Amino acid sequence: MAEDFKLSDGTVFRHVRVVEVRPDVLVLAHDGGMAMANLAKLPKTIRARYGYDPAKAAAFREREAIAREARLAEDRRLVAAHEERRMELARQRMEASGALETPGPAFGEMHFSYGVTVAPRSNASAEAFIGAEIERHEELRVGAARAPDTFWTADFWKHPVVKIVGSLLGAGGGAGGRERSVSEPRNWR
Repeated sequence: MAEDFKLSDGTVFRHVRVVEVRPDVLVLAHDGGMAMANLAKLPKTIRARYGYDPAKAAAFREREAIAREARLAEDRRLVAAHEERRMELARQRMEASGALETPGPAFGEMHFSYGVTVAPRSNASAEAFIGAEIERHEELRVGAARAPDTFWTADFWKHPVVKIVGSLLGAGGGAGGRERSVSEPRNWR
């Protein structure tokens, strides 16, 4: 026989079934799913039925907070140890491959290799490479800005979810049918 619980803040849980009793809360299954109801906010009859004691609830919450903080500290320690070990392994791999060199005064005198042989570059060649990359990215950005902005070329259609839904609905971009113009909707003709 399920009953309704009304908390002092006005929250109502319909057709409640108590799943777990804790010193400070009740874990409830109700019409809306699962919830935790603070025993202090329940009516006196329900608090008495489930043996609510404010002192025991406060002590339980304090113990839980201490245990939670201890778990967090242990997790932080484990993450730090893992990161330290990972960095140590990376350093050992670099030393074993002979890629770790002492840095010199110029850019070209130091290089790192991750299993690929890379010739050291001079400052001029590094500047030329970086300049070419910046120029290439700038051309792509300007080209995208100059593209006609219509409903059918909007960024919305490039979103992965829209692409998946389109492929499921048969708008597969010309696969198995004639090519369509990007400026006209499907079944336009």
